[in-house]
Amino acid sequence: MNRYFHNVSHIEYRPDAGPEDTLVWKHYNAKEVVNGRPMEDWFKFAVSYFNAFRYMGGDDYYGERTHQHNRDWEDKSEYRPCYKLSDSAQTALPQGSTFGTGARGHQRTASSGTLLSPGGRGGQWAKSGYGGSLQYYKQRMEAAFEFYQKLGVKWYTACDRDFSPEFDTWDETCRHLDEMVNMACQLQKQTGVKPLYFSADLFSHPRYMNGASSNPDANIYAYACAQVKKALDMAKRLNAENFVFFHPRDGYQHPHRRHWFRDMSHLAFMYRMACQYREKIGYRGQFLIQPKPHDPRRHQYESDAMSTMHMLRHFGLEKNFKLYIKPASSCMMGRTYEHDAYVANAFRLLGMLDASDSNREVQGTSDCHAKDSRGATYIMKCVIEQNGIQPGGFVLGGRLARESFEPKDLFHGHILTMDTYARALKSAAKMISDGIFNRYLTQRYISYKSAIGKRIENKSCTFEECEVYVKKHGEPKAESPHYEHWENMFNYYVWGTWACSGTGIGIMQRPRSFSKDKHSFDKYDSSRYGKYGYGYGDRSSSRQQGYGMYGGYEADRYQPGSYGFGGYDADNRYGPMGYGYGSDRYDARTQGYSGYGMDGYMDTGMDQKVTGMEVMVVMGVIGMDPWDMDMERIHIAQEEMDIVVMEWIVIALQDMGMALIGMDLKDMVMVMINMDPWDMGMDQINLVREHMD
Repeated sequence: MNRYFHNVSHIEYRPDAGPEDTLVWKHYNAKEVVNGRPMEDWFKFAVSYFNAFRYMGGDDYYGERTHQHNRDWEDKSEYRPCYKLSDSAQTALPQGSTFGTGARGHQRTASSGTLLSPGGRGGQWAKSGYGGSLQYYKQRMEAAFEFYQKLGVKWYTACDRDFSPEFDTWDETCRHLDEMVNMACQLQKQTGVKPLYFSADLFSHPRYMNGASSNPDANIYAYACAQVKKALDMAKRLNAENFVFFHPRDGYQHPHRRHWFRDMSHLAFMYRMACQYREKIGYRGQFLIQPKPHDPRRHQYESDAMSTMHMLRHFGLEKNFKLYIKPASSCMMGRTYEHDAYVANAFRLLGMLDASDSNREVQGTSDCHAKDSRGATYIMKCVIEQNGIQPGGFVLGGRLARESFEPKDLFHGHILTMDTYARALKSAAKMISDGIFNRYLTQRYISYKSAIGKRIENKSCTFEECEVYVKKHGEPKAESPHYEHWENMFNYYVWGTWACSGTGIGIMQRPRSFSKDKHSFDKYDSSRYGKYGYGYGDRSSSRQQGYGMYGGYEADRYQPGSYGFGGYDADNRYGPMGYGYGSDRYDARTQGYSGYGMDGYMDTGMDQKVTGMEVMVVMGVIGMDPWDMDMERIHIAQEEMDIVVMEWIVIALQDMGMALIGMDLKDMVMVMINMDPWDMGMDQINLVREHMD
């Protein structure tokens, strides 16, 4: 496909490119593995059809479109208004008037009717959406898929009116939508690109000026529901991973003119009908809601993450929906860029992110291509900590500046965003790998692990106990959070010299060479590591095997005969037969934090126990001393140490003929992941599992 962007070749990764080379990626490398996963899997970048191909460079009432006449796939006819104010008023307008051009360019000339009672969409100008015929919608779709291919993305996002405008009747509109879906399916099959999400446009048509699913007029409410039904049918045919509900006109201008709770209950009922219809047709896409504080409405009901989650929980819908967060929308409410992403993440409802930015000085939607590496690093730290946002991804939701009218500028804008977030991913991965921030948080909340704090954490405390505690201990001593220190440190990860390196962060490959006799590879040799494995040469004796055959630590820290992760000295920290913490802190028989005592990994929400040997296997795999794990990581470890997974690991390694080559289980793991477990963190658990496939 090389019809519309013939002056641009496929975008490539060139980390050594100069400052003027802006048609290459300097940071985004789709196949580069960061924190155990290729970049393309972390991001699932998707081009917004709406902002990339429906925005025509309009600037409200300050100027005409600048993009339409410079795109070969668009109609070059004179732009005309969408709906007549009245027959007489329309006649009075000057010849060639561009009244009502609008910023997003969704208007069309109607064949008849008024603004308050719009006519059909038929006629000479209606069927293109921008003048001409439906053929221009087809050309736009061809241009879009050519753009996806040359940009190298596998996903796009779209809504029903991106594919086709409305026509004189509902049946005619649906017929043309089906025609365009057929074309999209063919292009998807040809290119391998598919929708990350599909949606229904419930805001462009004037019928929705007072809202869609919260409209006071039941006739318009019914029309909106019918449109969502059709959009769900289209999403299923297109195999869209997600379905987004976006309601920028569902809100109010003045509170005395609306019934708040009634409006929100109507909105919730539409969501419930959508869930029922999804089950009926067998569509498996994830439902997402995109909050937005205002613009175009003065106040929107789903204004931010917290208000949207509260509505879902109130109406019992929280299990069916996640949130599609646009970080730039937080700035519209005077909050930080990352605020809503962290709120949604805290309640495990973060399902998708919009990788765009907003001009801070403008209290409205500007949809800039992202260029703020610091804000993006906050976002990527949040995403890594929740182990990704599958089946969601990152929507490239920026649109070009009005003055950037050349088609080539579309590439410049999208490359800018992708590079910004790719650099942020590396920064966040380095930050998490170093573990400094995590250790700080652990220490900051340490008081909740003992005395009155432990009872508060366990929700077993009373006001009376708190009063007794205060009387006994007096005024608590305040501690400085050292705010500036941590901001400075955060800047190191965003802008530090390490980020200039061409190497990725957390990259782990299989060893290029391995000697069965020495059990060593490239960067690890027998002079540093023990004869039988990977004990530190300068810290422990090779006879103690370090991380090797017995998996034990050196004598000055752990008993070498206690099999390393398989159980530590009771007088030191760990129980003699498992993972219970030692007598100085926890009784080994009480199974420590998570059931690592005499009986091995005890029942903590699962229906059966795991033997001590299987626990030893898993602890060897995750490569982390449980003494260094805070409660949050313990919970993650519990999930990772699923019985089925453990049995699979044991059986799989046995099937690999490990005994035939005379290697211990941990030796095999170490060879496969090419990393010393002393340096590993919880963020590498999934990578280990992948490498052991």
